[in-house]
Amino acid sequence: MRWVFIALGLMLAFLLWQLKRRELAILGAPVTELYQHIIALGLGNFNTEIGTPKGKENTVLGWLAQTQRRLYHLDQSRLSVQRLAHLAHYDLLTGLPNRILLAEQLQQSMQVAKQNDALLVVAFVDLDGFKAVNDRYGHEFGDEILKVVSARLLAVIGDKNIFGEDQWR
Repeated sequence: MRWVFIALGLMLAFLLWQLKRRELAILGAPVTELYQHIIALGLGNFNTEIGTPKGKENTVLGWLAQTQRRLYHLDQSRLSVQRLAHLAHYDLLTGLPNRILLAEQLQQSMQVAKQNDALLVVAFVDLDGFKAVNDRYGHEFGDEILKVVSARLLAVIGDKNIFGEDQWR
């Protein structure tokens, strides 16, 4: 009887070993590793590439690696579109809204002010003699002045007051 139990135990061990091999052949990696990759993708971590060993491309691990690469490219495309939109609406040097955004936001602000029967305040800042500064000291020095002036303006009025949502509260 003892030999029967030993034989059954060996057969069970062999079957479990075969099952584990089939599982790895289908999954491509242990379940805990796949779970960690899925959690990382779910949290938006598309930068960490999922390594797929040769011959494991047609497994769940290979599918996750392909999904990660697609999500990474989609995320990069989204970031590129956001960068382009930012470049289209903000000055590169100062980071302040440019004329295009000024026109768009001024139209919206005028409509909101009209609907709310409120006043709209627009301030215009002009740096007198700035061309002479550029001519005398160079454009790099003039750029530094613009950066300092814009930073001081933002410090005084706050970035919420430049087309911010808080302006009607």
